[in-house]
Amino acid sequence: MSKNPDIWQRLAASPAPSISALFDADPARFAKFSARFEDLLLDVSKTSLTEQSLALLLELAEQAGVAAKRDAMFAGEKINVTENRAVLHTALRAPRGASVLVDGKDVIPAVHAMQERLFAFAEAVRSGALTGATGLAFTDI
Repeated sequence: MSKNPDIWQRLAASPAPSISALFDADPARFAKFSARFEDLLLDVSKTSLTEQSLALLLELAEQAGVAAKRDAMFAGEKINVTENRAVLHTALRAPRGASVLVDGKDVIPAVHAMQERLFAFAEAVRSGALTGATGLAFTDI
């Protein structure tokens, strides 16, 4: 697909009718503009998104290479260009036993170790086991 330099202008020019008008015009709007996965519901039916604007957004995502960038993120590639490093969003949410390789090294054990340290610190603050310089428990953070 060729790049379309005016896609932003076409999005800006897309009509933004009222949400009630969109539902009046299409009783199946909720079914068309929502999706479920297990107990998660994504509902964008109550926004001014139209079939036309959705098509334009999907075209923009394709032109921007979002799918390839997503795949690169999950693969642990260095997509943070300002710091020349991998983004580890997926590693922060990965369960034990999962594997996220960065430069050939699985970062999951280190991520979970840091999460355990942070949890222990938070618990110590909440329980009063960790106190401030005055020896008193923290009351506000």
